[in-house]
Amino acid sequence: MREGDVVADRYRLVRTLVGGATGEVWLARDVVLGRDVVVKRPGPKYAGRAGAALLRAEARALAKFEHPHVVTLYDAVFTGPAEDPESWLVMSYVPGGSLADGRPRPPWEAARLCAQVAGALEALHAKEIVHCDIKPGNILLDRDGTAKLADFGAAYRLHGSGTITPNGPLAYTPGYAAPEVPLGAPEPASDVYSLGVTLHALIAGRSPGRGAGARRRGALARETGPLRALVKRMLHPNPAKRPSLAEVRAGLEPPCETRTDPDPARRRGRRVLTLVAVAPVPALALSAAVLLLPSGILGKPGGTPRAYIGDQRSADPCALADPNAVARFGETRPDPYYGGFDRCDVTVRPGGQEEVDVELQLLAAADETPAGPVRDLHGFRVVAEAQEGRECHREILLPAAGGGGTVDVAAKQESRRAPLCAIADAAAEHAAGVLHRGPIARRRSHRPGNSLIHRDACTLLGASVLRTPPAPAPRPEPRFGHWGCDWSGAGRLRVKLLFDQGDPLDGQGGRPTRLAGRPAFVWPDEEEGCETDVVHRTFRYHGDRKVETLNVTVAGAVSGAERCAQSMRLAEAAAKAVQAPEPHG
Repeated sequence: MREGDVVADRYRLVRTLVGGATGEVWLARDVVLGRDVVVKRPGPKYAGRAGAALLRAEARALAKFEHPHVVTLYDAVFTGPAEDPESWLVMSYVPGGSLADGRPRPPWEAARLCAQVAGALEALHAKEIVHCDIKPGNILLDRDGTAKLADFGAAYRLHGSGTITPNGPLAYTPGYAAPEVPLGAPEPASDVYSLGVTLHALIAGRSPGRGAGARRRGALARETGPLRALVKRMLHPNPAKRPSLAEVRAGLEPPCETRTDPDPARRRGRRVLTLVAVAPVPALALSAAVLLLPSGILGKPGGTPRAYIGDQRSADPCALADPNAVARFGETRPDPYYGGFDRCDVTVRPGGQEEVDVELQLLAAADETPAGPVRDLHGFRVVAEAQEGRECHREILLPAAGGGGTVDVAAKQESRRAPLCAIADAAAEHAAGVLHRGPIARRRSHRPGNSLIHRDACTLLGASVLRTPPAPAPRPEPRFGHWGCDWSGAGRLRVKLLFDQGDPLDGQGGRPTRLAGRPAFVWPDEEEGCETDVVHRTFRYHGDRKVETLNVTVAGAVSGAERCAQSMRLAEAAAKAVQAPEPHG
């Protein structure tokens, strides 16, 4: 199969996620429902009827229950002749990827993820099914950091028909399988053992007994800290002496005990929790079992999730930007009046080089698919994108339970001589540290009543202005804080209106004009469409002249001249609307 091929006249293959002799996993697009899915088929090792039997067995295992921490089975597709069928499973797409990246995670994060998997395994065992292949590669992360258990190809039924995967030996992963599994006798406690190995690997970056400092087989890493006693019980060679999954969850799920941190500075931003091991331990060991968890994960007393952004229009992006965080790269200067109202900038001037613009922008949501590896930073998932051209981005993903959102951190320089990704990392480190202490602060600076910050972009272009017969009037799609708006159904046109601020427009590359009595510039672009910028107001910041502008871009399947004509027409209409008093009541 190749990219672009369509399975069952419905699922268009986008890219390979996993490929090998035993199976292929693809990201695909459901063209009927318009959503991303994952499709899986047997590899060359299990072709034809044998592979179809394997997938049918896995589908039966997945279909036996629904659980928030298990990937969802949407469909099982079997096509072609009976003697050589083509078989696919269609499952929910979990965009965060697996935990098999080998990087160590904080104990509190590993505990949270494994507690979720333990809950899924309890539901699985209630159906008398053993997963048999618990490992970091079979645990996926959703956009909000939720763990999802995947790959039921090795699942084993305890009674009745024997193995769910018919015929052949048991499938398992050496190093993660309990001692009884290779002997052909898996049981629910086998999954407890594998989960213990997984918990250790997530914290230490390796399985027990491997890596530097491991003096004997099965040695536990020092990093397991307060979870050491629990992990040791989970890895007991005797299945009867391992804890139940209920005990495992009790030892992993906060809060077990809330304590007050005597340091007021730390108390403001953190909740200190004790993870209590299920086995009796001395008081001295308990005193060492203290983990510092991000306050936003715990939220308010009673478990209410914390909203990091809250009201979009009052959240202050400059609360996340600190020139000192990037001062080691050169001379710095804050500039809160450069870019949209959802953004705050710091400029860095390395010695003998042009400025680097460090941007911190608040976004309502992240892209569906992370554009790079995901790592933990102060308890938040951060996407580290590779540098592209003149810029490097880091995306701090905020928990969906508290309203979600993203902080996009970017470092940009025209010459590309500075270490842009290192600068972006430093800025993201500071921003995540601020978020670790609680929600984004509210704006303190006052803006005059005629500032665009007080207006709603979606109200400036009415349906009658946008309608292009015979197409119906398009519906507005607001951006963050309603300081931008998109209309994608305006006949053959696509319209975007943004509020912007920054240095005065010099008109370089643009055509000067006047619209609604204001200076304006028109910027034709064959690829991006035609943009018209209208100066709304002029003000000063630390002696420098600044402007607020309305920017209207029109694109679509029309000529460049028509794009610019429509862009100017709509920009003038928006400028007139924003000059008029805003209606009340």
